[in-house]
Amino acid sequence: MERPGTYRRGEVQISGKITIGAAGAVSSFVCEAVDSSTGVVKTAAKTGRYTVTLLRKYRNPRMVGEPCLEGPTDAALTATDGNEFFVRNLTGSSFDIQARQTSYADANPASGSVIHFTVAVQVL
Repeated sequence: MERPGTYRRGEVQISGKITIGAAGAVSSFVCEAVDSSTGVVKTAAKTGRYTVTLLRKYRNPRMVGEPCLEGPTDAALTATDGNEFFVRNLTGSSFDIQARQTSYADANPASGSVIHFTVAVQVL
């Protein structure tokens, strides 16, 4: 009988969510594997980019799927909002989530949006 899973020794999944406020700022976040004050920040001078810094260093990081959007309650999304996401700069201690418009231009998510993410890592 085959076991489900990745077969990578010591692998754990880290999941979290980032709530976006006005002008693309981080309103709040939930993730036990990041520092409670500096673990998720809007990346300086970058539109729609958020840096997630883990509490410790891991090896062989990989994203589990793509970060996904939970839209704001009862508000329409527009083509100029950052509605699609991808990852940049994935390392064993941090990664960036980049939001983009449907035209692929970097853009801030709408206020009230929530970004969900999961990364798989191996414990050192």
